[in-house]
Amino acid sequence: MDLIIKESMLQGKIKAPPSKSYTHRYMIISSLARGVSEIGDPLFCDDTMKTLEACEKIGADVRVKKDLIIQGSEKLMAEGVIDCGCSGTTLRFFTALAATFSGLTVITGEENLRKRPLRELLEVLKRSGVKILSGKNRSLPVVVFGTRIKGGKISIRGDISSQFISAMIMLSPKAESTTEILVNKLQSRPYVELTLDVMRKAGIEVYQEDNRFFIPGTQEFKSGKYTVEGDFSSASFLIAAGILNGKVSISGLKKDSLQGDKKILKIIRDMGGNIRERRNEIDVESSDLRSTVIDVSDTPDLAPIYTLLATQAEGVTEIKNTGRLRFKESDRVSSIISELGKMGAKIEEKKDRLIIRGPVRLKGAVIDPHHDHRVAMTCAVAGLIAEGKTVIKNSECVKKSYPLFFDDLIRMGADVS
Repeated sequence: MDLIIKESMLQGKIKAPPSKSYTHRYMIISSLARGVSEIGDPLFCDDTMKTLEACEKIGADVRVKKDLIIQGSEKLMAEGVIDCGCSGTTLRFFTALAATFSGLTVITGEENLRKRPLRELLEVLKRSGVKILSGKNRSLPVVVFGTRIKGGKISIRGDISSQFISAMIMLSPKAESTTEILVNKLQSRPYVELTLDVMRKAGIEVYQEDNRFFIPGTQEFKSGKYTVEGDFSSASFLIAAGILNGKVSISGLKKDSLQGDKKILKIIRDMGGNIRERRNEIDVESSDLRSTVIDVSDTPDLAPIYTLLATQAEGVTEIKNTGRLRFKESDRVSSIISELGKMGAKIEEKKDRLIIRGPVRLKGAVIDPHHDHRVAMTCAVAGLIAEGKTVIKNSECVKKSYPLFFDDLIRMGADVS
């Protein structure tokens, strides 16, 4: 579906959508636990629904009432193929966990998921004694044969996807002995910290020394009651919209959150943005921005919205460590340069970084988000400050992470049709 966005000022209060990262993890640990778990305020989007379907496939009983109720499975065994859709989290976590399931597990996904990195995780699993069959270049579909995981020392790269590390950490309590995971060049550390937080809530012992993780074996996940906090990744688009042209209050965002994308608050302050934090609420309003240097090695999902903010900042902004953006839902570096470039943005690509010159007056354009939810939402926010109309093609791609994104924009006064 194509949507038209015209220049608009956003005003009002809105609740941040629930965290996608926490929802995935709570669903999985609840399925691995004995007993009944309750998840309050979960996010239901394309990605988390794929994780929920996978949980049911391995034997969990799922009921949706006011909260999400999950009865963990006594014997984990995949019934049929686990289709991960376009969800990288579902793919990486269940590929690792399948090593502990009875029998063999077939894991597949849609075409663009087949292009995303998986080789490193498969190689680590194979070195751990797991038998795996996969397509050309270690691509989908993947067949994982259940086995007894022994534990021991594991070395894994941390500069491709933090989900590889999170997946191995989540697998390790099922091993026969302690697992020691050494991570080389760990990036996106906050996502790993988030995984550790969720596992500890489920009663799992995990110890950490810098880039080493120690997980004792033969542990059992415990059921529990969890509440999903607001998502800083998705809220970043609302925050940016308010900073660029509006006055917005966003609730549901924990001041002491472990989410790495909370860093957007610091970056906006560094750029001169008018932002105020309260206990679980953030107030932002239109601000004159200045250029800065931004490192996205721990927060790659914020790179598109940082790029947009930089187009409105005085001076030259540098965004560093952008290499991993090429392996997201699209080649996110090329996508954001192409689509914001259509609107008049001055973006130069250099090795592992972007150079953005501002401020520029953006103009409406026809945007192809390349099936990338974050590109679509970034360009939609750009449309709110652009001259003329902006057309977002295939706008439904935002359902991957933030299904109510355009509804929330309209609620705050955006001209969207």
